[in-house]
Amino acid sequence: MDFLQDKIKKKQFLCNYSVFLLNGMLALSIGSLLPFIRDARGLDYAFCGLIVSLHSVGNLFSSFTAGLLPVAIGRKKSILFFNLFFALSNVVISFGNHNWCIAMAFFLTGVARGATSNFCNTAINSLAPGKAWTINGLHAMFSVGAFLFPILLTLFTATGESGWITACYFMLAMGILSWILYAMI
Repeated sequence: MDFLQDKIKKKQFLCNYSVFLLNGMLALSIGSLLPFIRDARGLDYAFCGLIVSLHSVGNLFSSFTAGLLPVAIGRKKSILFFNLFFALSNVVISFGNHNWCIAMAFFLTGVARGATSNFCNTAINSLAPGKAWTINGLHAMFSVGAFLFPILLTLFTATGESGWITACYFMLAMGILSWILYAMI
């Protein structure tokens, strides 16, 4: 744990862990929100299957581009660009009225999820090479975020049918917070 003695490395470590917790909330909010989005937008089950698949396609797409874009514009600019998609997608989900807007938003959540995963894993590995506990802890943070969001969604939707919009606003705020944490790294 000697790498945590350096203030800069400690800040990077804590910010990456925090971002990955938020990534768990942001990435897995899609499945929890989908029944509310389906009902509010009148989507059929086939389209819902398509947009969940588009989330996975976005994740796969970012696996390639998140490795290439940093070469062209740098790691920090690249992750700030990709991470912006979390906030943008929640705005589109909240206000988009067309199916193609919702489909694009789900694709972008996948892109942001994959890029965040790629960046955080790489950053933690470079901070503490060969220390498996750091990666295991990072993925535990993702799990904590994934566990927390359905509980929060239950609280948001307990107030009525439009509570899912409040949850989207919360996720928008978490996307912005994630972006700010990346800007600090």
